Amino acid sequence: MAFSAPLVFDIAVWQMLAPLLAGGTVAVIDDADLAFPRRLTRALSRSGVSVVELVPTVLGWLVDQVARTGPDDLAGLRWVISTGEELRPALARRVLTGLPRARLLNAYGPTECSDDVTHQVVGAPEAALERLPVGAPVVNAVLHVLAGEGDGRWRAAAEGEPGELFVGGLPVGLGYLNEEATTRAAFFRDVIDPGSPTGRLYRTGDLARVADGRVHYLGRADRQVKVSGVRMELDEVEVVLSRHPAVGSCAVVVSGTDGSAELTAHYSPRGPVSDDELKEHLRSRLPAAMVPGRWRSWEALPLTRNGKTDHRALRDADAAADAGQGAAP
Repeated sequence: MAFSAPLVFDIAVWQMLAPLLAGGTVAVIDDADLAFPRRLTRALSRSGVSVVELVPTVLGWLVDQVARTGPDDLAGLRWVISTGEELRPALARRVLTGLPRARLLNAYGPTECSDDVTHQVVGAPEAALERLPVGAPVVNAVLHVLAGEGDGRWRAAAEGEPGELFVGGLPVGLGYLNEEATTRAAFFRDVIDPGSPTGRLYRTGDLARVADGRVHYLGRADRQVKVSGVRMELDEVEVVLSRHPAVGSCAVVVSGTDGSAELTAHYSPRGPVSDDELKEHLRSRLPAAMVPGRWRSWEALPLTRNGKTDHRALRDADAAADAGQGAAP
């Protein structure tokens, strides 16, 4: 198992301990190797790694490197786990094609609930969907998709109906240390399951629906925005933009003030493409109000320490450009 996560990332705990509990070996990957696809590929191959867990951005780097050198470099890889951010179908298809000997697992879960709470093995049928399911709950986890009815009242969402995802069962944590108000806003008494081993529910803040016994992630509730009087979900715009074959990674943020707010699309291209071509791609699939008015191409999107897209850095870059200060580093 590759130990590739920074110590501040929750998945570092299971990467260190789970292999030892199962009689496996922990292969420590140097931070410097993670920053360069060729070095990462060599480190995984040299260590004989059979299981690797990466955020989608780094997973994309790995697949692109394998496409250049051939899958034999990672012939011993049996499982590839994507976690931390939404795995897009386009990237899933690239993984299935580029690493044909390995199986792909889409993992979802919040830090507050022992990391993963759902798993979904991704094959060709799942990769053909518009958005990948995150799967069924892991052992000892209980999931509820609830629809708000106002005044703090909730009801169980119907099959296929969008709602907010709550987690119950054994994985639910105690709360946030020395943060009572934040804990009260996210952790609740479990009145649904009298037999709950913790008696607690965690409100994830994620939107989801249940179909065919699987949970389908629909994005963050706090990424619902209102621009020019139209309410929309930024995740939905990103999902459609990511389907263009020339887009490697992308993110959409709201720039400007409330009175002049507009959408800005940030993307790193995988091939020649123009902003106008990407706009037309969105116009043919989304309402006009959801097509960003500003576009910015990056060699690589800025990332947080955990390898996730840094939306704050993108907003800061937009603010710096608006102030005439040029691009933020």
